[in-house]
Amino acid sequence: MKNFNIALASLTISTLLAGAAFAAPTLAPQPGYIPAESEQKLQPYVVAQAPELYSNVIYRDLRKVAPCAVPYLVQVPVEQLCCDPCTHCLRTETVCVTIKLCVPPCKCPCVIVRRNGRKLIYDFGEYRVRVIVRNDGRVIVNYDA
Repeated sequence: MKNFNIALASLTISTLLAGAAFAAPTLAPQPGYIPAESEQKLQPYVVAQAPELYSNVIYRDLRKVAPCAVPYLVQVPVEQLCCDPCTHCLRTETVCVTIKLCVPPCKCPCVIVRRNGRKLIYDFGEYRVRVIVRNDGRVIVNYDA
């Protein structure tokens, strides 16, 4: 019986070792481990496409933009004329469009919303940006220092 247990144990170990030879190693990297350059594989990845910026934007007082300003994308509601496919009549539809603001870096704005979201004020303390959406579809961005 003792020989049978030894034979069974050696058979089980050899089976496990043979299976492990064909399996891919799944070792987690140790903390602080930096792979050699030959081990590093740069995989290409798809970057999400940038949103399309609204073209009917008027920028005022550009000389008052904060120094070292960074781009900041904001969506605002704009009414656009659409053709109703059932009745073939023109009607207005509110859609959100993306505009670009230049704001001071590393600061969270205090956002004030007025006129049902048609007037936005981004207050950064010393610098302020006002966004006004007109009924004709124009968006006016005014920089205040």
